[in-house]
Amino acid sequence: MNIRIKTFASVKDICGFSEKEISIKEAAMVKEVLAALNKNSPGLQEIMDSLLFAINEEYCTKEARLKADDILAIFPPVSGG
Repeated sequence: MNIRIKTFASVKDICGFSEKEISIKEAAMVKEVLAALNKNSPGLQEIMDSLLFAINEEYCTKEARLKADDILAIFPPVSGG
């Protein structure tokens, strides 16, 4: 099945893309997608514990399961003032 990944800020810099469509196994978890991304973007591991995730614009955990055509957003914590 195919999903779309969107990355933001430092995650975009590390991964080298802002949006990408990938093929994953049926009902894969977010953490499995992250492991695959980490193979091509080893710097991602360094910030992994602070990342936030959303599927179709709703926050989720690394254990969330993905469905066909989902959009997985990966971004660092947002700070502001």
